[in-house]
Amino acid sequence: PGRREDYVQELKNAGLEVDIYGGCSKQGLTLPRSRFDDINTTFSQYFFYFSFENSICEDYVTEKLFANYNYDVIQVVRGGADYKQLLPTNSYINTADFDSPAKMVGHLKALTGNHTKYIEMLVNKRSLQLVKALVDIDPIYSKPFCTLCEKLNKLDENRRVYTSMHDHYR
Repeated sequence: PGRREDYVQELKNAGLEVDIYGGCSKQGLTLPRSRFDDINTTFSQYFFYFSFENSICEDYVTEKLFANYNYDVIQVVRGGADYKQLLPTNSYINTADFDSPAKMVGHLKALTGNHTKYIEMLVNKRSLQLVKALVDIDPIYSKPFCTLCEKLNKLDENRRVYTSMHDHYR
């Protein structure tokens, strides 16, 4: 288990105000799905979106990271994936880069006060190639899926071989 609830509690203890959406929300907050304008209105209230995994697995990334990538919030990730392979540099925040939740809270608060740096991170998000046709069909399609498609079309460059699935998952 990723103990994301414990981590979020530590963020709150360090002075960060956190709203929780979905099944874990004690306030009954839900994020609208597949309605771009409604989701955008909700996200416009926030600087950050926490894409925390319920389990820390090397090759798993929550769908929430991709489904909410196109909105103007900086993703804060917590998981076992190699996010450097998935997302542009300086476009997200990885909890693993901080010694403690309190230090990350300090960084988040500093970033909200530095609009130039925050905007720079939003601009960096846009460096992923966007296939406009997918977004026109359904705006929840995200740029990382285009990157995944590119990697699948270049299998020789991106191939990995696992000799033991047991060792890989354990």
